[in-house]
Amino acid sequence: MLPANMLTKQKIEKKKLSVFLRDLSSDININLKHMIEDNIIQEKVQPKKKGKGKNNRKEVLKKKDIIIREQTEKRRIANIKDDRDRLEYLFNNSTPENKFQPLSILKTEEGKREYQFMLLDYFWKNKKKEMNKVILLYFELKNKNIKLDEMKEEHLSLFKKISDTLDECDYKLFMMKKLGHMLPPLNTWNAPIQNFDDWQKEVIRYIDQKKSVIVKAPTSAGKSFIAMATGILHKKILYVCPAKPVAFQVGAHFTHMGYKVHFIVDNYTNYAYSQNTNIFIGTPMEIENSLNKIGTTFDYVVFDEIHNLNKEDDGSSYENIIKLIRCNFLALSATIKNIDFLQDIFKKIHPEREIKYVEYTKRFINHQRWIWKNKKMVQLHPLCAYKTPHDILHDTCLSFTPLDCSLLWEAIEEEFDEEEAIDHCSPDEYFSEDKLLTLDDCKLYEDFILNKLTELYKDEKYTQRVQTIYDKFVVDPVEEEEDTMIDFIRESKKKDMFPMIMFHKNELTCKSLFTTIYEYLNDKELEEYPFHYDIVEKKNTLYQAYLDKREAFQSNIKVSSSNPRYEIKDKMDTYDRTEKTNYIQTMIDYYQSKLTFISKNEDISEELRVLQTKNLEKEMNDFIMNPDFNSQDIFKKHKDFIFTLSNEPMSAETIRDVRREINSTLGIKIPYESPLFQMLKRGIGIYIENMPDEYNWILQKLLSKKEIGIVISDKTLCMGIDLPVRTSCFLGIEEADFTNEDYLQMSGRAGRRNLDNQGNIIFYGKLDYLSLMKGELPVIRGTKESITDNYRALHKDYFHEDLFKIMINPERKYVEIPNFKLPEEHKLLWYLRNYKNASGFIHNFTHLEKELYDLDESNRLNVFLGKVRSLVSQNNPWDIGKYYSLKKIENYQDVIYVKEYQTVLMHIHNQVRSSTKYRIIQGLCKQMFMDMNRMVYTKVI
Repeated sequence: MLPANMLTKQKIEKKKLSVFLRDLSSDININLKHMIEDNIIQEKVQPKKKGKGKNNRKEVLKKKDIIIREQTEKRRIANIKDDRDRLEYLFNNSTPENKFQPLSILKTEEGKREYQFMLLDYFWKNKKKEMNKVILLYFELKNKNIKLDEMKEEHLSLFKKISDTLDECDYKLFMMKKLGHMLPPLNTWNAPIQNFDDWQKEVIRYIDQKKSVIVKAPTSAGKSFIAMATGILHKKILYVCPAKPVAFQVGAHFTHMGYKVHFIVDNYTNYAYSQNTNIFIGTPMEIENSLNKIGTTFDYVVFDEIHNLNKEDDGSSYENIIKLIRCNFLALSATIKNIDFLQDIFKKIHPEREIKYVEYTKRFINHQRWIWKNKKMVQLHPLCAYKTPHDILHDTCLSFTPLDCSLLWEAIEEEFDEEEAIDHCSPDEYFSEDKLLTLDDCKLYEDFILNKLTELYKDEKYTQRVQTIYDKFVVDPVEEEEDTMIDFIRESKKKDMFPMIMFHKNELTCKSLFTTIYEYLNDKELEEYPFHYDIVEKKNTLYQAYLDKREAFQSNIKVSSSNPRYEIKDKMDTYDRTEKTNYIQTMIDYYQSKLTFISKNEDISEELRVLQTKNLEKEMNDFIMNPDFNSQDIFKKHKDFIFTLSNEPMSAETIRDVRREINSTLGIKIPYESPLFQMLKRGIGIYIENMPDEYNWILQKLLSKKEIGIVISDKTLCMGIDLPVRTSCFLGIEEADFTNEDYLQMSGRAGRRNLDNQGNIIFYGKLDYLSLMKGELPVIRGTKESITDNYRALHKDYFHEDLFKIMINPERKYVEIPNFKLPEEHKLLWYLRNYKNASGFIHNFTHLEKELYDLDESNRLNVFLGKVRSLVSQNNPWDIGKYYSLKKIENYQDVIYVKEYQTVLMHIHNQVRSSTKYRIIQGLCKQMFMDMNRMVYTKVI
């Protein structure tokens, strides 16, 4: 529960949060707690020697062990039978796109093997289109080392046909070119029982031994799993997350495992929590604000995305937490260049601790890069970012996909033809073993072929020819061109690139783009399908009329037979058939009338008339073949203007529920027709920091279930969140200024391990994509923001002098405040610590309350707001007075400034709310806070 009279920007009931966390964790299909506990047991227990026991005597199994073994075998046999009984059903009920999906459901190796043979036979019959899947299954089955006498005759014959076919082609090159997204470890359907990698086991062992660890591992390598081991292996942990949605996702995992979690994020920090709470999880600034409440005593702390020490908004908070939380820690990052520097900083802060370092370099993301140019999706090869082979050898950040490797070899082969210089360099010559390639194999070939190119380049005889190969991959920069966003979205859907996050760092640009797409889609839908909503409404009107008449007809039925139930059913069935026939004919007539209207409409071009006629005739024919005699959503969008992987993601009922919640928590009524909701019905959302939590929750849930196609976002979704996103798109519109660090974080959202086996990075608009795609790792430098004596407001048991002594960035300074003295309301000072004169402001509270008491109520507000302005203006000279008098924010860019005042007022009120000394200040803070809250959300929504 939220403490009485506590102000917060959104008052969301805790049970609503619980429902959101439950929904967020509903697709978790592993028991991480058991995995980690089992791993620890295996680490501690030495395996017994096989064969003989003590004194070389044959080891005799105990009766209990024999029973367990027998039961295990019975269970195995039962599972095999169960699998075999389901094979036909699973095969027949899987779509052509998801034929591999049942492999993850089957329990036994025997069941999986038989299903793979069914798939192999199925795809071989259509081998011209499905040869990539044939090769994949052939080698997966071959690697199982099935004995010949265990194979059916038809399977042996099929194996022979495939083997003979492969002998006649370069199938290793084919694998790279057509199977890149299916090669191990991306063939998750064929993976054994999920287990930890060796590096993960090492880190978990250190965590269990209460040792501190710094981990550097690529995005999607599995850092989150080992981070959650801290909460499983220790009683009380602090988990520092880079952003609010990440905190919710990690917290959902912990609650799913039965742990008590307290969220230290905006709107939830002040909720009460049990003394038995195990996990404290939040963002740096909110955690720092809460230190007087939660303390600094933890068994273990996780510093996730530790490179965020560089952030301007909360990098200083992150640094301060590191100095104040003195327990063992796990520090994680995928993007650190100067890792030695980070290790030295931690050693200075924790000189008494042994700090382990674990680095893992293998990549699990298979990113294909693209650029949108001339209304086409143009593939970018990594070599386009480099001028010569010499350049790429000094850069290890830009990885190749298997397809990139195959395209490079084909370019080499085309240039050198059959010359001896490239003998034994093709994929099929390099890999002599008859097997399915892996991503690791492709990486080995990447290194080999690049080294070969460099070797050839150094030979003057071949220098120019190698340069010619590099030049083939050059893609000219995008020039200014007309807006083609809708063409881009449609092409992305056609290429199966959804779900997609479209990133732009500026929140206003995100909103502007969202509105532009909304308006354009409405106009385009109306242009191509002018009667779509008329038809939907007509169908709904007819169906509702049928339901009303049906009820009246049923109530007037007179029964004459001895079997009234049968007679009533028979008459109702006849009535329903007749009404459906009438409904179909009425709708056909309605379609025909609209076709006639189009043919006579002189206000449209002939080209548009042909398009509208073609579209409407197709819809009418589809209706005749499959009439939808049911209730209709009159706001339902046309299927050609819905951008999801399946059906429309947002029901009318869900929209009504969210509208009620937002009205309840913010006092703002959002119309049903709002673009926020109507775009969700198209499968498009906008996830930005200032949107209401309920709306952002919807997007996070839809993304987690792949039920939305496009999300436009600022940086909020780029930090460490684990979602099944296939594509990250960088928007080069309205002065985009992506840094290398932004690129690494945002691109890392696509193609996540165990969530998707494909990932795309798309550059849209004018961007320096050649620099960005190199993905150069950023340098940890820390913040320059100074720190003052106000930090002494922290409880003496939690304060540490290292705050003022050890600085990550040498330009960060400790600034002494002359004549500094802690005020009585020292807890309030902690919340206002970043304002240098906050101590004097609070010391003056008693006098200020008296001054306000002596004023007329009409003057109190302006005087108090002036005092707050004098405090805030130390950091932010922007003047709140004009906007507050209008109760309106004119420029979207000013939302951030109003929020700063709003936050200060909230902190003042919440810290003095129980005191009888400051009744007037309390009331003014509450009034202005509520006004500014409405101003902010009215502008944002």
